[in-house]
Amino acid sequence: GERPLLSLCRGLAKGNSWSASDANLVFRQGKTLVAGPSLDWMSPAELDALPFPAYDLLDLPRVFRSSLHGLYCRGRRPLSMMTSRGCPHHCTYCNRAMGHRVRFRSLASVTTEVDHLVEKYRIDELYLEDDSLTEDLGRAREAVEMAHRLGFRVGANWILGYPGETPEDIEASLRFFLSLPLDSLALVNLIPFPGTAARRLCEQRGYLTPEARDYARYFFRIFSPHILVETPWLPAAVLRRKMRWAFLRFYLGRSDRALALFRAAARSLVGPGRETAP
Repeated sequence: GERPLLSLCRGLAKGNSWSASDANLVFRQGKTLVAGPSLDWMSPAELDALPFPAYDLLDLPRVFRSSLHGLYCRGRRPLSMMTSRGCPHHCTYCNRAMGHRVRFRSLASVTTEVDHLVEKYRIDELYLEDDSLTEDLGRAREAVEMAHRLGFRVGANWILGYPGETPEDIEASLRFFLSLPLDSLALVNLIPFPGTAARRLCEQRGYLTPEARDYARYFFRIFSPHILVETPWLPAAVLRRKMRWAFLRFYLGRSDRALALFRAAARSLVGPGRETAP
């Protein structure tokens, strides 16, 4: 978190080394792992008090290029933010990096940061990266209503290839998604992140593919996914074929979806050399 990292950096700047008294720090001492004391998760008031990210210290054109994701990117200067931290659920594929307790930032803090991103960095697109954006249904309803008024589109995420899932299950899920008034659908294969229950299950049963040894492949890729988990029900080749078929069924079933898919493919071909908006 921000507090222990700041404390560590200040100590290193003074020439100090890390020690077992440093909060939230784990390090190797010889062949032994040493863990410092754990701090509690930051409260809503502490989240509000955090300074906004200093994006001006980064290569902003590169940040803008690498931040473009999704089929309905409208801008060329996107950045992201979180209006809350934490998630109360126990999904076995998730590393739950922000904890189980949800803490919401105040509306004043959120709107001030949005104004800051627009005024200082001239963003024209904003991604909300909250783990539990819809946990508070009243808050979620307000967000959705506002999104519709502002002309936002509605999309969903679908993880395929979980142990026990069958080709018939995939067909049933696809029928469900096709029944919804969605503008986009992100189909991603299961990523067995270390430390998750899904990872332990896959290790115990031998479901990890050779590609799973390379952590550089632990990310979501739409058009040519790295299959990290294969099971007796869904071998890697079958899962890849089902994912492509589901993608085509969803996006070719509506002309606006097909156009969005074409534009996303064109963006991926252009690559990092494209220009950003001034």
